[in-house]
Amino acid sequence: MRATERRHLPADVAWGEFAVAALIFSVALLIYLASPVVTTSDAMFAMHVAASFYNGLHGEVSAWLPAIHATAAYRQYGFPYQLVTTPTGIYSKYPIGTPLMVVPMWRSTMHLAAISSATSGRTSPPGTTTSPRRR
Repeated sequence: MRATERRHLPADVAWGEFAVAALIFSVALLIYLASPVVTTSDAMFAMHVAASFYNGLHGEVSAWLPAIHATAAYRQYGFPYQLVTTPTGIYSKYPIGTPLMVVPMWRSTMHLAAISSATSGRTSPPGTTTSPRRR
């Protein structure tokens, strides 16, 4: 199978994946709601980190660096305080609990976007990164 071909799964497999993702999200949400830990609630890059985990980049968000540089906040204040640079890449300095809870939702969103793009004739879902998946 070529890399550009899409693998079509039977409907029961797709719903099974969605059910597992929804179950994981629900359990994580219940744990989060029951937890006494309070965070700073600054989740500006939570979706970026979640997408990074989904794409196999292990939380590294340098794929979104051009978008960060294009913002007015970057031009006014410089590099976002929520991010930290390391020799291996750019990461969020906040705990990864929220982004990990968002990964099932991100997966569902990308699955629905892929279905939508297949019916509309687009070649790739909106919001996907151009960087290759790391193994």
